[in-house]
Amino acid sequence: MAELLVITLGALAAGILEAIFITTHRVAGVDPFDFVPLRIWLFVPLAWVVIAAILAIPAYLVSRQYGAYIVLCAIAAAFVGCRIALVSRKWGLLAMIVLFPLLFLITRRIRLPRQRRLVPLMMTMLLAAACVGAAIPRPAPRTATAAAAGPNVLIVIADTLRYDAVFQPDGSVKPELPALRRLAGESTVFDAAYAASSWTLPSHFAAVTGLDAHRLGVDFDHQALVKPALTLAERYRRNGYRTAAVLSNPFLNEGSGFGLGFDYYEHAGRAMDLCRAAPMTILAQVWPRFEGTVCGWSASQVTRRALAHMNEDAAPYFVVLNYMDAHEPSYLEPDCRAGVPARHNTLLTLQVREPPIYHAAVRCLDKSLAVLFDRAAASRRGTVVVFLSDHGEHLGERGLMGHGQSLYPELLHVPLMVRAPGRAPARIATPVSLTSLKSIIQSNVVPDAAIRSTLVLPEALGGRRMISIIRGPWQLITSESGKEELIDLRTAATVNTSPLLTQLRADTEALRYSWPRQRMARFRSVGYIH
Repeated sequence: MAELLVITLGALAAGILEAIFITTHRVAGVDPFDFVPLRIWLFVPLAWVVIAAILAIPAYLVSRQYGAYIVLCAIAAAFVGCRIALVSRKWGLLAMIVLFPLLFLITRRIRLPRQRRLVPLMMTMLLAAACVGAAIPRPAPRTATAAAAGPNVLIVIADTLRYDAVFQPDGSVKPELPALRRLAGESTVFDAAYAASSWTLPSHFAAVTGLDAHRLGVDFDHQALVKPALTLAERYRRNGYRTAAVLSNPFLNEGSGFGLGFDYYEHAGRAMDLCRAAPMTILAQVWPRFEGTVCGWSASQVTRRALAHMNEDAAPYFVVLNYMDAHEPSYLEPDCRAGVPARHNTLLTLQVREPPIYHAAVRCLDKSLAVLFDRAAASRRGTVVVFLSDHGEHLGERGLMGHGQSLYPELLHVPLMVRAPGRAPARIATPVSLTSLKSIIQSNVVPDAAIRSTLVLPEALGGRRMISIIRGPWQLITSESGKEELIDLRTAATVNTSPLLTQLRADTEALRYSWPRQRMARFRSVGYIH
């Protein structure tokens, strides 16, 4: 009994120290999230207790006499090794191999404390855990105060989905995406929709507030909305809608402010918090299935949760969904792996951004969307269905991979379709911004003359600002250093001149003048910038 208490206390100590590192943002290179919920102090120590229990089985099979020593030394070696592995897996593994026998030789002659000395300490830790659990806020779900008369609204955001991952060069949806192909045939399709930024937070907030990304005060180091702007959820809730969100992207956590206006806010971050412990982070990096199912929600999980909110009630629903399947590491559910090279589904796979796995993830997403679109169409009230992406993904074009480091068309050009009761299918070729989403939902919006997209690069990439202006088929990208890049969007090629170049430069100067400078205090790699 005393040995079990010692092992448990050792695991709890490792977990508490880990929680301190996370809370003080000491997880170098892999933990990009500013928001640290209180539940970290429960989940992370629990993760280490589970690790200790797993280690205890082989330890006691090897030696009952020294089983507790083996487990404690393994916990210490794993703690140090995993933290080093966050920076270098090779050196982390070497540290574990060297530390374990060294610690065992040093500690095996030390007598373990007696049980009567351990019980008070264990009771203190359990009481502290109970206090933390009681302190975790559990807001009661809100309900709409008045019944609305309009149609339901379903917004599906496919994270990291580029336009040409859905559409073929002739403008039709790819035949391997039957759910989206059918939706496009029943919708207004915006062939030139552009995101306000090239990564999650500013793009999502710009879409739901109508503000340009540079006006939000949101960047890699400022991950919470501070502007007093009404979100779509707040608007619909004020109008008597039931509002719900099911979100898989960890950046859209409770601390980001994206939950404003939602009666129900289901976020995969509650599971992801467990994965902020270093051993779980390493496991998530090398095992896509663990990342896709334990640390996040795959497409079928998001859909299952979403369907619970899409029911007939006295008030219509406003539901926002975020799917992360196309985002790194592009986890494929078992029934979606046909035709994908086996190496992509094995432990230690690192080639997660290759086009085959990316496009397979998009096909898997399409399978989960079909039931959503059918449920929406079957509603007696009628449902406005909006399908879009927050940004795209570089797959080797221009020598780049991932997103959040440029404003090229591969990242800004996104799919956008709207199926609404009484609205005939149509195609709109004029450029539109996702900041016009409110108007797009209500009617076929009259596009802005200029589409503005911005990005604050992290200090690791120079800490500079980038501005993109789109007018018609022309895009001008300007960096803070003054470098310009003019792109013909019809071919995605860089060109030297445009009849609109003077106007594009004037638009850029006007935006630069109105953009307040924000000092970036620090940057922790988000993992997908390369």
